[in-house]
Amino acid sequence: MSALHNQAAAELGGWNYRQAFLKIKEAERLARRAGDAEEIVWAEDMLGDLCRRNKNPQQAIEHHSQALELLDDRCLSVFERARATCAIGMDQAVAGRDSEAQRTLEEAARLSRQWSLIGSLSPSLFYLGWLHAKAGREQAAVRFLVEAMKLASDNEHVFFYSQEARVATPILALCDRVGAGAFIRQRALPTLPSRLQGYFFELAEGPRYPTDSALGPPKKGRLGLGDRESHVEVELDEAVLGRITTLTDREREVLKMVALGMSNKKIGSELFITEKTVKTHTNHIFRKLGVSSRMQATFALQGYQRARIKALHKRNGQPGTR
Repeated sequence: MSALHNQAAAELGGWNYRQAFLKIKEAERLARRAGDAEEIVWAEDMLGDLCRRNKNPQQAIEHHSQALELLDDRCLSVFERARATCAIGMDQAVAGRDSEAQRTLEEAARLSRQWSLIGSLSPSLFYLGWLHAKAGREQAAVRFLVEAMKLASDNEHVFFYSQEARVATPILALCDRVGAGAFIRQRALPTLPSRLQGYFFELAEGPRYPTDSALGPPKKGRLGLGDRESHVEVELDEAVLGRITTLTDREREVLKMVALGMSNKKIGSELFITEKTVKTHTNHIFRKLGVSSRMQATFALQGYQRARIKALHKRNGQPGTR
């Protein structure tokens, strides 16, 4: 049975979902016949993840709830309980049940922190960051997303995030937008099919804000890799370039720290200024850039940085230019 689950995981890694499903169902059948609770939980967990990633969150909730009930009945490990609780929270988030999802994921994160269960903590924080961003709680969103990506990077959680990209590409793009995308771009993104890569770049670099998109796979007709250099994006970058140059050196310094998700208190500590002074700087930054939030200011900085890179590449590509 364990061999079948491992074979299913290998099929998932190759994006062969049909074969993975058949192997998991066979493993579940054998586990139920043998009365092996741990193997049944494993099968229900994998089936639930398959359903969520194929935009069937209600069926996913049923599979993960069955796993959780069995865990409670057999008093199985807290590791499995934290994972099942996290999975239900992710299912609820994909289903649009945000309030329930937040409560469930907070419980999963609590259990994971209590028992140092990194495998369930990183996904819990990942989805919590998304929910906070949707609700406009930007500081909390950045804090959770940055921590989730650090844990993913430190523990090489490539498989989970590459598979979860089928439904969570908007969250991956949001991580990139807030400055927590190094792991995604370097490790997870290269493993994705080209369609998901194109969707990621559309949301991470284009004018659309990630939380304006629903969780799930990209719809037919969405932008792909060939559309990354659209006229809309170039025009946006040029406008941002002009506004960023109006900032003072100190304001640029503060903006870079804002983009890293640092609080006003932390920025003040780093720059040896008061929190009130930091607030004054951020107000000036918002006014000059024409934005109303820290996340929008972060997008503006990223647009400026992309424009600088494009300009440099264009200059270096011209004969005789030094």
